[in-house]
Amino acid sequence: MEQLIEFQKNYEAFRIWTVFGFVGGLIGIGLSIYGFLKRSRLKIVGILLIVHMFLCAEILSLVNNIFSKRAKEELLRILNDPKLSLTVCDQPIQMDSQASFISEIKSLSEIPRHHSRPLDTLPIKILKDKTDIKIRIQRDSDRENEYWIYWDKYNITTDNAIGYLQTSKFDNINCR
Repeated sequence: MEQLIEFQKNYEAFRIWTVFGFVGGLIGIGLSIYGFLKRSRLKIVGILLIVHMFLCAEILSLVNNIFSKRAKEELLRILNDPKLSLTVCDQPIQMDSQASFISEIKSLSEIPRHHSRPLDTLPIKILKDKTDIKIRIQRDSDRENEYWIYWDKYNITTDNAIGYLQTSKFDNINCR
């Protein structure tokens, strides 16, 4: 857990570096155009700045994937604790059905995105050692039995999705 917190601090600095990379890429586009029009050596600098921009984008994507993977691994470790208790929509889950809920959540995986969006929110609170861990499960707008899992603890990506699961376990649960 401490590694993820340290990683988050470094990530904030990296995001600033990435913004400068994108600004540099935009400047690079301008320099490239100017360099080609005026037959100047500035086109080389422009091309290098454009390449730098694309490298920043790729590295940012890679870092987001690594962070999501580590957050998912941490959540799975937490879910392995036998002393957990769950609430769904602020209602406690009975011990006999709690194991099946945990099992469903543990089945989270990576599913390729398909230009859909999350819908209804199912808030789940995991109580462990007097600590509340809050995750959200949201149904996919296109696929009925697909759910997106979010954990806002580290607030790294724009949507904080750490995985997806395919199940019908949550179909009949409505928090309203």
